[in-house]
Amino acid sequence: MVEDSDKEDEVKLEFGSAGQEIAYISLDRARVLALQHARDNREFYGRYADQELVWVELSAEESEDYYRIQLSYRPARGFRGRPGIEQITIDKAGPIELRQILSEPRPSRVYVFGLVAVGILILGGAVGGLFAAGILPRSPVDLPEPPTPAISVAGHSETAGP
Repeated sequence: MVEDSDKEDEVKLEFGSAGQEIAYISLDRARVLALQHARDNREFYGRYADQELVWVELSAEESEDYYRIQLSYRPARGFRGRPGIEQITIDKAGPIELRQILSEPRPSRVYVFGLVAVGILILGGAVGGLFAAGILPRSPVDLPEPPTPAISVAGHSETAGP
């Protein structure tokens, strides 16, 4: 069994049309290469590029000429939601051929609504505190009455009112 796993990691050789030797990497080596490339080339993640990320291999497929490795990625701390998915296509000779984001990480809606609810509670507490301190009036009755205009009629002065 140990001998079999050593054989899988060996480089496979073929000869091209010009008689040159072509070395192919194994699927296991392609998996490691995909994770290293994702970790070392973080600018590809846009707004997540400066954050510490976590990657998980989702799948690895082999075709005649390529390996296709799908990885999930998400911020390492404080992230709740669906991780992003990227696919890396690697030529069997070793170079990265294509890298594409299939979906970006999405924060959970429950998490976002929770943040909104906390904001509303803080705002409500602040307004309640202003009412309790007497800075905001509780009702129109608490408002000072406006001055009533004085009406003068032929030498008499009266105050208009109800």
